[in-house]
Amino acid sequence: MVDRNPLEGLIDWEKSKAVPGSQSLIYINGNAFNSKGEVEAFRDRLVEEIREIRNPINNDCLAKRVYTENELYSGEYLDRAPDIIILPNEAFEIACKLGTSASLKHNIKISVIIPTLNDQETMGTCIRNMKQMVEKYGISDEIILSGS
Repeated sequence: MVDRNPLEGLIDWEKSKAVPGSQSLIYINGNAFNSKGEVEAFRDRLVEEIREIRNPINNDCLAKRVYTENELYSGEYLDRAPDIIILPNEAFEIACKLGTSASLKHNIKISVIIPTLNDQETMGTCIRNMKQMVEKYGISDEIILSGS
């Protein structure tokens, strides 16, 4: 679960179910749920959706692997570990940034860079798919995709 203190003022906690950490890390806001079971169900659904993100041209997966905190971490500080860790395939890069720009409603930016062979045919599909996923889970207000 995410520690709120360093992020106060940057995130609308009442509307955010998950927030980005650094590259390829997602923290779930446990306070947005009624039980640990709801948190785990949300995490598992999000992991499955991330696993399904594909390049529309060659059907390559965004993620080589998607891990949950229990798969990579253990011990007394497990609660500080990210809830989801994404290992992107070689052709993909995931960048996340929290900022203080007044132009961002919740000051969260998630950038996904997906190389494509024909931007005109694929960019719209990529943007729609990513936008639907992050809106569904309350992760972000803005998505930036860039083709090669």
